Amino acid sequence: MVNFSIAIVFIASFSLLLALTYSFSTDNPTDRRILVLLDDLALKSSHSIFFSSLKARFGGYLDVAAILDFVDSGKDLIVAANATVSNLIRNIAAECGVDFDEDPSTVVIDHGSYAISGTGGYHTLIDADDFIQSDVLLDRFISF
Repeated sequence: MVNFSIAIVFIASFSLLLALTYSFSTDNPTDRRILVLLDDLALKSSHSIFFSSLKARFGGYLDVAAILDFVDSGKDLIVAANATVSNLIRNIAAECGVDFDEDPSTVVIDHGSYAISGTGGYHTLIDADDFIQSDVLLDRFISF
């Protein structure tokens, strides 16, 4: 169940990033920048056309210092990770005040808005009813 929740967050984050990317026009450029961090290089090859178009439009060289400069300049960074988050992403997140536990069995617990069924009483399934109703972001995982 935890892996399913993490998959939903990852898919929603990636879909949001994809939607944001296509909302920019090369005919009407802005000062907005998009930063994409890949924790799994298999995504780079499986989505090569998408990432090639991003690189052609926005640049290509990136290191940890550049990422932190990007955040320090007031821009937003969206990171989606699962239980196998790399040390690079873990270190960048730590610099931004987010800690990923090294134990892959660690889960997010919410004692305030948890779903009663389906978690075995561990408060790990978050109960929310104010999702944006978008097939693009949520796909088929949540029925309205």
